Amino acid sequence: FIIPKNKRMKKKLLITLGCSYIEGEGIYDYSLIEPNTTISDYRPGSDRYDRFVEKNLHNFHTKGIPAKLGKMMGFDKVLNMGYRGSSTSGQLKVLFEKYNKPNFKDYDVTIFWLLTEPCRISFYHDGYVKNYNGGSWGEKLYRAYIQEVSNGVSDCVLEQSFYIKSLEHYCELNNFELYISHSNPDILKPLKETNDSKNILDMKGSLFFDRKNFTREQFSKICDHPNEFGYELASQDIFDCIQEHTNNKFGPENPNVEIEYNGKPIKHKKNIL
Repeated sequence: FIIPKNKRMKKKLLITLGCSYIEGEGIYDYSLIEPNTTISDYRPGSDRYDRFVEKNLHNFHTKGIPAKLGKMMGFDKVLNMGYRGSSTSGQLKVLFEKYNKPNFKDYDVTIFWLLTEPCRISFYHDGYVKNYNGGSWGEKLYRAYIQEVSNGVSDCVLEQSFYIKSLEHYCELNNFELYISHSNPDILKPLKETNDSKNILDMKGSLFFDRKNFTREQFSKICDHPNEFGYELASQDIFDCIQEHTNNKFGPENPNVEIEYNGKPIKHKKNIL
């Protein structure tokens, strides 16, 4: 008996969106530090740190939340689209640019979006999506934006809510599942007050800003991010919340999940003017 192709069970693809927590920053191989240097020499934002990060990108992209979550949920493939320092709007722009007409016909697709700081913004600059965040305070444009919004966090949460609705329409159009959480649980309450989306998870566990649930050994020795052990803890929290939200829909584990990274903004190929 042969099952017709259109009746066969499709493979499962997980697309993950977010900032550094989804890209995996903090998962370092300390054996890669330069000769005659110590860990204390690697200050985030310095050229030395940037070189060190480049050497560790494979670890970031294959050992963080996306890979761990894909394994726990029993997915066949994970497409990690996390990007360090990115904003909610920037993440969505890159997704829509790269997968405006997604061709994932061989997969059932689920998107998990770990929202970032709501006051981050993005614009196009020289054909790229450029993100602005708290480290951009020296940028006149970003400083003017923060000073202009009438009520800081509230207005920024409304902006974030708008982009959630945009992604929901995208997922409905393409028949994708969607689950949303926040890297800062303190933002969940005001976010849910402005958005009645059923896709937003109620995180009750030990995500990144609730430090009392982490030990020093679960954080990087260089930057203010979890290491692989910390991301393991966060991944388990997310998985448990998704299971509760979906009434144990996912699993069993797949230790051989395929990982692909495609989160870096790309330059537009066409000259508009």
